[in-house]
Amino acid sequence: MQHARSGSDSLRYIAAQILGRIGDRRAAPFLQELINDPNQYVRERAVRALGQLGDPGQRGHLEGVLLGDRAAAVRDAAAWGLGALRDTAANAALIRAQRDSAAVVRQTALSALQFLWTPAAEEAALAALRDPDESVRYVAVQLLGFHRVGSAVDVLGLALVDSSVGVRAESARALGLIGDTTAVRALERLFTEHRGPDQDAARQALEQLTGLNYAIAP
Repeated sequence: MQHARSGSDSLRYIAAQILGRIGDRRAAPFLQELINDPNQYVRERAVRALGQLGDPGQRGHLEGVLLGDRAAAVRDAAAWGLGALRDTAANAALIRAQRDSAAVVRQTALSALQFLWTPAAEEAALAALRDPDESVRYVAVQLLGFHRVGSAVDVLGLALVDSSVGVRAESARALGLIGDTTAVRALERLFTEHRGPDQDAARQALEQLTGLNYAIAP
């Protein structure tokens, strides 16, 4: 590690990569130095390595990067790292990151909440249905379905008319998982008005909810 400190950008990058794969928590002080490296790619690799250590003691360092680094790719790595810690104490920072200017950061931070599910995480997922980026909305409906959030039925029904076919399809799947038959009418509209993966997802959800067969016209 001493040689890496004074070595090239490539050497510092490789050192961080190897230390992350090894996962030895004794590497934490060195990686903490590298998260302030002038090279963005070294910082990103060091941040991911800190997450790979699985040490909740690194939460503060990762939160600082998530909320403060100038590079979106580095902030994205920090969001991933916080999720990897499986520590709900990180939720406040991950939820705050839903205001990040980069969609990829918002998406990764929201995804990280899947394994850190709390009422606040649920509220963040509901709010993310209004995100301007379809990839974030897609993750939001996935989370609400995965956790079978009954209070989300109405907003998921509205998401069935989203401009993104992926969001519409995932919303239908989420409603099928939640199992509330009040969604049947909205799903039937999606089924009859569209062709493609969203129609097929609506068909599957309807069959889950009603036990009836819904045939797709050739």
